[in-house]
Amino acid sequence: MRLSEEFEAILNAAHNGIMVVDGEGRIVIFNRAAERLTGYPAARVLGRAVTEVFPHSRMPEVLATGRPIIGDRFTAGRVTVVTNRTPIEKEGRVVGAVAVFQDVTELERLAAELGDVRHYAETLETVLELLDEKVLVVDRQGIVTLISKAYADWLGTTKEESIGKHCTEVVENSRMHIVAQTGIPEIGYRHRIKGRDMIVMRVPIVRDGRVVGAVGKVMFRDVSELRELVERLNVLETKVEQYEKDLRDLRGARYSFANIIGRSPAILKAKNDALKAARGNCTVLVRGESGTGKELFAHAIHAASRRAAGPFIKVNCAAIPGEMLEAELFGYEEGAFTGAKKGGKPGKFELAHRGTLFLDEIGDMPLAMQAKILRALQEREIERLGGLAPIRVDVRIIAATNKNLEEMVAKGLFREDLYYRLNVIPVYVPPLRERTEDLPELVAALVAQICEQHGTRQKQVTPALLDALAAYSWPGNVRELINLLERLVTTVDSLVLDVRHLPESFLERARRNPTVSAGSAAAPSLDRTRTEAEITAILEALRQARGNRCKRHGCWEFTALPSTRKWPATV
Repeated sequence: MRLSEEFEAILNAAHNGIMVVDGEGRIVIFNRAAERLTGYPAARVLGRAVTEVFPHSRMPEVLATGRPIIGDRFTAGRVTVVTNRTPIEKEGRVVGAVAVFQDVTELERLAAELGDVRHYAETLETVLELLDEKVLVVDRQGIVTLISKAYADWLGTTKEESIGKHCTEVVENSRMHIVAQTGIPEIGYRHRIKGRDMIVMRVPIVRDGRVVGAVGKVMFRDVSELRELVERLNVLETKVEQYEKDLRDLRGARYSFANIIGRSPAILKAKNDALKAARGNCTVLVRGESGTGKELFAHAIHAASRRAAGPFIKVNCAAIPGEMLEAELFGYEEGAFTGAKKGGKPGKFELAHRGTLFLDEIGDMPLAMQAKILRALQEREIERLGGLAPIRVDVRIIAATNKNLEEMVAKGLFREDLYYRLNVIPVYVPPLRERTEDLPELVAALVAQICEQHGTRQKQVTPALLDALAAYSWPGNVRELINLLERLVTTVDSLVLDVRHLPESFLERARRNPTVSAGSAAAPSLDRTRTEAEITAILEALRQARGNRCKRHGCWEFTALPSTRKWPATV
């Protein structure tokens, strides 16, 4: 009885269905897998003729002929199975038959999985051959299970000869078996093969948390290849750094407060106000006459702010036609208007996201656009032309103008609400005539910069020339000064620039527009007349003197009329 119970337990543990019939064709064994596959309980079929339960069964044929029937399909209950039927012989006589059957769908799934594995293996080998990769795979004992054709050819062997051998028999100095045993990867190691130093990698293959082998690959066939790659990477890194610098130059601030030259009270106050503005995130309105350097201050504020790493986008509101300004500022979607760029185009607000948008000449902006700018400032969002959804933007506005916005507001030429929205932190850039004490330092810096730009030898300026420059009112401010100095540097051969080199047109303008200090502006007309006459006489004397006419020690020594201004000996 004990043996019968153990035998029954074994039969019921089998995954395949098992049915046994005696010599008369009656079912005597029907295990649980047979119950599961056919849907018939054992109690219902045991003791019954097999043809009674399965009318199309071929078990009687096996009993009659004594020959097995292998791989036959038949329908049993709810499934189609494949079965192997074998006779049971005793003392040369057929005393029964056994049928072992399995669900066809399960077999097909296993066959498909096997086919997939074969397909993946073939694909891998094809890829390795196409890429000319030198790859070796070993099992945990170091036996070669895969080798690429390129590697086998280079080693002077074949895939068929290599597979099944220990890795040390195929590759000299191999450590693949060590990696397969220890599970420690070796990447970028030097490996000497056939007299050449190669760079290789060896990585363990882990399955279910257990190391089952290792894969190795030749990374560089020669150390010189690695050196060449390093050199190329260094070149690429240098180029990337240069491109990043160029991008910062194109979209970032080019100037800082260090570029604003001068120590006069007027310019120091402007720099101090601008530095305070840079610390916050409020809108800044930079005001001043044309040519005073308002854009320079805008650059410096951005460079000193928390947004310095972001873009600095400039828009000249006076240079763009009113009908195009909206598209320029807010962008447009594809098909928004005739000639619209395919795919649309982002506006300056989008480009300045997380940075600064500099609106130069804001006083020239049309009233219709002023309302849209106001909404963008209030809502912190814009909408492209032809767009359907608003776009959130994080932009700081710096505006600049040389116009009297208060007068424009009174005349209805500028929106009052926009004025108050822009004029949160005002910065006034003084004209050059209000800070003539900055001229020596400013002229010296500009002359050096112009000489460098034009590739000429560095030149110096005489005190007499500085006196003449200081006596002029500079209606064009620093822009006009740069224009004059550039003309002198490029047209005068001498390394020392003197008043005699000033063009007649400048002297004529200087006589018409002498500098009048703030104190003189409030003085009686007689004092003003006397001051202007003195300045005119000084300029005329400077023009006629043209320096000392005595030549000593091979160089010209320049002199000028006595001056009340104290200039440094050299500039």
